[in-house]
Amino acid sequence: MAFVSKKVFSTETQKRIRQQFIELFARQRTRKAIATVLDQLLTDTERMMVAKRIVLILMLHNNSSYYEIYEALGISTDTSARWHTLLKAGELEAITKSLKQKKSREHLLDTVEIILRSGMPPIAGRDRYSRTFQLIAEVKQKKRW
Repeated sequence: MAFVSKKVFSTETQKRIRQQFIELFARQRTRKAIATVLDQLLTDTERMMVAKRIVLILMLHNNSSYYEIYEALGISTDTSARWHTLLKAGELEAITKSLKQKKSREHLLDTVEIILRSGMPPIAGRDRYSRTFQLIAEVKQKKRW
């Protein structure tokens, strides 16, 4: 589990930090540059957490069952249900809208694949994420989404 400082920032400071974070990614021109920033900014665990969230949203949008998500990603059914509630409430619209656009979807899925394939070894065998990679390939080939 990642350590999170208990220090609370003012609302204004939080806004400035968030804006700087956004600007950091907005300045990147290539996928390689984005991957480099992610590698430098996030730990292996944090990259994996972000990648799993993106694939989780993708799978929920494709009506995958909570059990299928658990099998593919190792995410609990409670977590899947919580994110599904956010998806149904429209709180993930920016992500799902981006995934509906072919170029954005392919770019995002390539980034997720980079994150999953680099850094972290599989937790339960070398084929741990084979179902996830299969799903990504299906989405890229327009069999899903």
